[in-house]
Amino acid sequence: MERESPVAVPDLEGPAESPPTRCPFVTSGFQRIVCGWSVLFLLLACTPASAQAGMARGEVFDEAGEPMAEVEVIFAHLGSNKKFETDTNARGRFTLVGLPPGGYQTRFMKDGYMPGIFDVRIPAGDFTDVPPVTLAELMPPPPETPPAAEAPAPVSVAEAFDEAGLAVREERLEDARRLYEQVLDVVDIPEAHYNLGIVLQRLEDWAGAEAHFSRTIELQPDKSEAYGALAEVYRATGRDGEARETLARAEELFGGDPRLQYNLGVEALNEGRTEDAERALRRALDLDPQRIEAHYHLAMIDVGKQQVAEAIQRLETYLAGEGQNEQNLASARQVLDALRAEQP
Repeated sequence: MERESPVAVPDLEGPAESPPTRCPFVTSGFQRIVCGWSVLFLLLACTPASAQAGMARGEVFDEAGEPMAEVEVIFAHLGSNKKFETDTNARGRFTLVGLPPGGYQTRFMKDGYMPGIFDVRIPAGDFTDVPPVTLAELMPPPPETPPAAEAPAPVSVAEAFDEAGLAVREERLEDARRLYEQVLDVVDIPEAHYNLGIVLQRLEDWAGAEAHFSRTIELQPDKSEAYGALAEVYRATGRDGEARETLARAEELFGGDPRLQYNLGVEALNEGRTEDAERALRRALDLDPQRIEAHYHLAMIDVGKQQVAEAIQRLETYLAGEGQNEQNLASARQVLDALRAEQP
């Protein structure tokens, strides 16, 4: 059973051999309750939701739409260059778990086919459904009409992608810009436009980044991350109204996706936007009542708001479900015990 990665809550009980933590000068039951709540809230506030690992899954097809088995799948983390690898199964499917949140360059490779290479972002605590990948078969040029020297063969495009990704990881952004532009001179594909937009955004070439993110959306309207990147460009250039319109469009297109709503909720928690997080997590549960981890995060929000009864009810619902993350499950039990102990 698939499990969503944790937003850990620190151990509320402490080492077994340590004496119980007591507030100094406690002389009444009310003061003991206040002290207990203060410790609990401090522990919860120090727990980053971003500590969660992410997961990814997807499918690979050939140009005829048939699933491709034994395709090599590589996710390279852009921050650490750590690689996660697997192969597609007989149905063309793959799954990777334990992925640190952040940006990745993905590569899908099989002999005789042009590699599929593009960047994705893995959020914390949930599966990311990678858009279906289609690999094109490499067709050698006819002997009587060899390609002109200035026209690179398809494999050169793949090599340029690889070199550009390496340049990004090594912070050689101008080299990455040049390589992605070389790719786009040959093929007009959304992955190259999006990756080049990210490079230009880091170079603060806002006009260039805007143009390439916009072209990405034109070519692939379902690439949700392009909308968020375009909104960031608008905000960076003082165009908050256009940023809001872009995000509203994304919400309209993808707002019915419970996975998106859950991820938005976790992201809002990481940024301290509790009201936005609560709204998105409740929306995720409305769309998919089986998204059990949303109950855990909502319970933590209830604790922060000192809504004890609601937190207890939410945690009981969470513990009664199935498929919980093991670390969140242990934390939920500890928090529930602490809340019940403080009940009159």
